[in-house]
Amino acid sequence: MRAWAKRLVGNLVVLAYAPGQRGLPWKTPEEIGRIRDARVRRTVRHAAAFVPYYREMFARLRVDPRSIRGAADLAQLPLVPKSELRRDPTAFVAQTREGRAAVPFSTSGTTGEPAVVRHSHRSLLANIAYGERDTNRMPLPTGIRRGTIRSLEITYETATARTVRKVYDEWTWIPMRPNRCQTSVREPIEHIAGLLDEFRPHVLAGYGAYLETFLRVTHEAGLLRHRPDAVVYGAESMSEEGKRFVEEELGVPVYSQYNAVEAFRIAFNCERRDVFHVHEDLAAVRLVDDAGQEVPPGRPGRVVLSNLVNRGTMLLNYRLDDLAIRSPEACPCGRGLWTLQGLQGRAEDIVWLRDGNFVHPRAVWAVLKGRDEVVRYRLVQREVDRFDLHVWLRPAVDFDRWGREIRPKLTSLLGGASIDLRQAEGLDLQREGKFRPVVALPRPGAAGAGR
Repeated sequence: MRAWAKRLVGNLVVLAYAPGQRGLPWKTPEEIGRIRDARVRRTVRHAAAFVPYYREMFARLRVDPRSIRGAADLAQLPLVPKSELRRDPTAFVAQTREGRAAVPFSTSGTTGEPAVVRHSHRSLLANIAYGERDTNRMPLPTGIRRGTIRSLEITYETATARTVRKVYDEWTWIPMRPNRCQTSVREPIEHIAGLLDEFRPHVLAGYGAYLETFLRVTHEAGLLRHRPDAVVYGAESMSEEGKRFVEEELGVPVYSQYNAVEAFRIAFNCERRDVFHVHEDLAAVRLVDDAGQEVPPGRPGRVVLSNLVNRGTMLLNYRLDDLAIRSPEACPCGRGLWTLQGLQGRAEDIVWLRDGNFVHPRAVWAVLKGRDEVVRYRLVQREVDRFDLHVWLRPAVDFDRWGREIRPKLTSLLGGASIDLRQAEGLDLQREGKFRPVVALPRPGAAGAGR
């Protein structure tokens, strides 16, 4: 398909999904439930017809897909652990032209091993329209429309966002997209501070731990000349102390999004910023206990997800395993979407170097996990300039040769630090099934430093 034709098709897809997106969260819970359940029915039937994993599951259990009439009926189906997706990702891909053409993404691998998830072009393009729900929750200047919002995103070279942006560049014209500037967590903070001052974004977005560290360091150094209207973080947690610093000392409200590669939009903060509103029509969410039984509102449970929009990798009753609590009461903001509280995202360690610079774990990830040889790794900071790298490599990989190739890149990233490479297999998971790929010392001079 010619470039202009792809962009015409892409824009038509966005326009087809755009009507009513801003208003959907304000519908009544009953109206939202009807929309959600209709998508559940369509999704289940599509999965049962075209996805090998679910086709076999429905046949084995002798369950008629038509008996799944809504989100509540998903509890009849078995839970799908992440290990199943990692074991055979192709079994979850729809055997249709749309499924075969879907774009592959890699999960972040918080359990140590990432999985491949393929998103259909239609769901990626519709995601632009779904973004209209987020626009009116932030205190942006009067007259700013989505197409004129300036956003500076601090990510890393192989991030999911970069792949998404490539699809948008190929399939849409610029007027359909917000005005974004993207930079890497590997860039010096002086460079990023310069971009912030030059681009003057309304929104500063990125990883939680990185943003709070970047804003604090640039503020202390007198480099923070432009302050955005809002800070938005995702993928990892921002500490409560970090939120207080950004909101109270810098005067910038902090918003969070609950996203995953398995479903790009799961939940978001409203203006109150104290709960997460679930995109119920995009992602059917359940909370279960360790035995897989649904927990009532007010009690913590593990997140189980069904993606209702993607026709690439299709996931029903998929265990994300993040911990959350369904709010027992409606949010005073008036939105009809049900809400999560106490959502526990992962917290990642920032590596502080002797010269005062810092390295985000995603920069380490970019060096190591871009290589297929690596199954799992853990970088441990023993002293400010001394690290141990425990790495689990795939069979038949020459460890010594691999080490000679990777050591200079990692040494450069870590400011010339000494790195002791150690071969390991089956690195243990941390508590709650989350794996800490980087274990760092506290910031020099901070409370607890020198441990």
